[in-house]
Amino acid sequence: MQNKYLKLIDNRNSDLWNDMLSKFKIHLEKSPEPSYITSYEDDVITIKINEGNINPAPFTHELLHIYLKSKNIWIARDIIEKIEKNNKLFFIFSDSLKSHIGNCLEHQKMLPLYLDRGFDNKLFVGDFALKIMKDDKFSKLKKEYAKKRVVNREAVDVFIGKFFSMKVSNNNRFSYDKYFNGLAKIDGQLFEVLNTFWEEWLEFNIDSDDYKKILDPFINNLNSWAKEKTII
Repeated sequence: MQNKYLKLIDNRNSDLWNDMLSKFKIHLEKSPEPSYITSYEDDVITIKINEGNINPAPFTHELLHIYLKSKNIWIARDIIEKIEKNNKLFFIFSDSLKSHIGNCLEHQKMLPLYLDRGFDNKLFVGDFALKIMKDDKFSKLKKEYAKKRVVNREAVDVFIGKFFSMKVSNNNRFSYDKYFNGLAKIDGQLFEVLNTFWEEWLEFNIDSDDYKKILDPFINNLNSWAKEKTII
């Protein structure tokens, strides 16, 4: 590790860093953006470091993403691959949404590990202080979602993205119950598909369970939902 990155390691994450180094080839380099980014290519993992914020907290966040891979949990990658192989779903899901779902799922499993190491909840994600859904945004979604039984693809994208964002939110100042109830009224079938999968993910044990047992039915249920809709 270069000297300029030594402050990324402290007594809260040194064991995790060493463990991941023993399992993967990890390369550190400067990030082109004011954020930390981890990419995977062949057998090399690259963590791009925000050099304006040399801090163990965001670095540990990235290490925990890698830790899930060490448990053979590649759900973020598998969601993308399964959606892209499905013509109906491929049309509906934007690239950003496919990545977003996997990221949210990983965050749900990472947060308890992060907190157990003594890190501040507020530093887990950069948008901690931002409210994910507000009344005006929800009213717009409700208005645009479906007209004359034709569903707006972009509104579906927002529906699904906000569902997972609100579910994984770690800021207890904000309650999203009324928005979940609202989503269920907009499209009860889609909400049920998403919520069932989320509840199953909460029960998923990263040390012993096979996530494909819940991922495959999720994709099948999404496909069944999509076949019953006219989406443009």
